[in-house]
Amino acid sequence: EEKTDESGKKISEKIKDLKENPDDWELIETTEEPSTKRGNEGGTSIERKYENKNSGDTLIEHDVVDKNGNSVAHNGKPSYRDYKKHTL
Repeated sequence: EEKTDESGKKISEKIKDLKENPDDWELIETTEEPSTKRGNEGGTSIERKYENKNSGDTLIEHDVVDKNGNSVAHNGKPSYRDYKKHTL
């Protein structure tokens, strides 16, 4: 089953829109913490929260990079994790 946000919109459609219409989206927050991915010691988990200037939709992009900065994983998420509170 494909991931959707709280309003039922498909995350993949938001990612596509961000790539095709980057000027419509604004980066509003970035959070980084050490990666918890097994085998990626020294890597970083990065979440970027974007907001669509026209619709108000939000998109959370999640990247995991290794200690050399190479991408290990990349995906969109339906919710934003506050690393200080460790909640979804």
